[in-house]
Amino acid sequence: MRKIFDKFEEAIGVALLVYMLIILSYQVLLRFVFNNSNSWSEETARYLFVWFVYITASLAVFKNAHIRIDAFLGMYPAGIVRGVVVFGYLLFFAYCLAIVNYSWDFTMQIKTAGQVSMGLGTPMYLVYLALPVCHALMALRILQRLYHICFQGESVRAVNAEMEEQGEG
Repeated sequence: MRKIFDKFEEAIGVALLVYMLIILSYQVLLRFVFNNSNSWSEETARYLFVWFVYITASLAVFKNAHIRIDAFLGMYPAGIVRGVVVFGYLLFFAYCLAIVNYSWDFTMQIKTAGQVSMGLGTPMYLVYLALPVCHALMALRILQRLYHICFQGESVRAVNAEMEEQGEG
């Protein structure tokens, strides 16, 4: 079960990316080879991209790959660094919960209003549902990171050291 949960965002992200590639390739083929166009492909790709971005943002939390400014952390002892990193994750967690709360309310207002997309006729709340769903996933991933840092002794410098070894940082 844990392996499924650990690969969830990655699998969904890959599926969304492949589907977007197929749809956009179809659109390009239709437009430039057959000099024709359709009304649904661009809109579908746009909505898939919204879901892709938020799903993979949750994946970035899981892989500890979000961009952050941590140059000053190397100047302090490990205990202070750990406290600063945990505090940062707690702020990020609070942000995610706020977004879940407000975006859920907004999404339900859109659902109640019956708003649909122009090209597809898709209920727009399905697009906006990406915000609360994916921020809830991010909040779960943040709790997972905090658990690893606080209770399993994961090094808060491990990712930075790993990136520097690979020449990425």
